Amino acid sequence: MTGYGEANNGSLHCEIKTLNHRFLNINFNIPSSLSRYEYDIRKVLGSQIKRGAVSLKISIEDSKIKLDIEKAKIYYNFIKNLKQKLNIKSPIPIDPFLNFKKDEIPSWRVLKSVIATALNHLIETRIEEGSKLQADIELRLKKIDKLIKLIKQKTPKQTELIERFKEKLSPFIKEGIDERRLEEELAFSIIKEDINEECVRLATHIEKFKETINIEEPLGKYFIFLIQEMQREANTISSKARDIRISQCVIELKKELENLREQVENIR
Repeated sequence: MTGYGEANNGSLHCEIKTLNHRFLNINFNIPSSLSRYEYDIRKVLGSQIKRGAVSLKISIEDSKIKLDIEKAKIYYNFIKNLKQKLNIKSPIPIDPFLNFKKDEIPSWRVLKSVIATALNHLIETRIEEGSKLQADIELRLKKIDKLIKLIKQKTPKQTELIERFKEKLSPFIKEGIDERRLEEELAFSIIKEDINEECVRLATHIEKFKETINIEEPLGKYFIFLIQEMQREANTISSKARDIRISQCVIELKKELENLREQVENIR
């Protein structure tokens, strides 16, 4: 899930961003002087973020200029000797000595505190986005549930299927037809057009979705599985339906299931 958090402590600045990703993937953009803390930083991030592409950026602003005098002396003497050997008369430039600025390395306690603060801000943004996603998912589940009930209402009763079947075969019945064969064809026709079983399974999947949506665990894969099962049931209903009204409801159902899948992708 996407999120953003930042924090400052004097010259130390920390920025953390997260994007959707199937696994935990952490990328660092930190000064080389802090590379010794990389393992510890990973542990801190991993304790709060279980999945996602994480980008961590840490910078240390120059509040005071402090030179590494010892390095500067070595460099100065090297240039001085080189000028003497090559008989160079020009003065020794000052600019290169600015590269010998001595970096202040923050302690792990200070660094951890800044990262933790930025991480808390990030978690807050993820929770806020998660609440909006949950509200949208629950709204789509209501729409899907309503469509399932509408499909069940429009589903012909078994008595209607029998009457429709008899009407279709009335010319053959008049001519005389094997009664046992008629019963077999009738049973096959009812099974072929009956979508009650699919509607029940769809409703069961919706209830499972509602039961688990508030669990504070990474359930994206489980939700994707439920949606795939619901799409399979919707396809079966579509192939069985003989009523144009049911077919129209199924089209809307498939549309909502696809929208639901896209939203669930954001919490994987």
